[in-house]
Amino acid sequence: MKLLGKDWSRGDRFALFGSLITAITCIAALLVVPEFRRAVGLESSRLSAQGNAPERQQSPQSHPAQPQQLAQSRNAVRPTEKTQQWQGDVDPTRPWQAIGIKAKLGDTVHIVAFGTVVHDPHLPAVGPKGTDYTPRALAPPDSDGNRFPFADAGLGALLMKVGDEIYPVGDKAEITIKENGEMQLMVNDRYGWLWDNTGSFHVRLSIHRFD
Repeated sequence: MKLLGKDWSRGDRFALFGSLITAITCIAALLVVPEFRRAVGLESSRLSAQGNAPERQQSPQSHPAQPQQLAQSRNAVRPTEKTQQWQGDVDPTRPWQAIGIKAKLGDTVHIVAFGTVVHDPHLPAVGPKGTDYTPRALAPPDSDGNRFPFADAGLGALLMKVGDEIYPVGDKAEITIKENGEMQLMVNDRYGWLWDNTGSFHVRLSIHRFD
């Protein structure tokens, strides 16, 4: 057989074909078999190139809030307390006397009072608690003029009114307001017989409100 201008014996032809098959096998192994690629150093080169590539930026992860952050969060939403104060005298000869403060539902009122008034010229003076007995012990009123503002407090006692709600105060009280309204004070005596009263109560109060 004559190939490339040369006579090839049968043994030469088998050797040539064997070399070609070996070369083709090596090329296929380089393309397909990773172990072979690493053996010849190609795979390590590719891994080295990947190692030099810039790292992919990871998305930030949220971290659980620390105790200090939780405390600050609770303080941020905690309602604040507002306090308003007033003091003055209650005239026993006048009906409900507004003090210029509007109370709201849920407000807490701390109030103290001292002094004496005479609600009946024929009876001794009383303090802010009034008499030991209430108007219920007396004959039912036969007219509005003989009606008391509050039937369950002593005669001459100090009263407070907010909206339509009346609260007995006495000489000391802590009251939770039940409705919105103007704060008013009065002595518990018949509406038609206030004119002959004497004396006064001095009152100090503070209103506490959470907004």
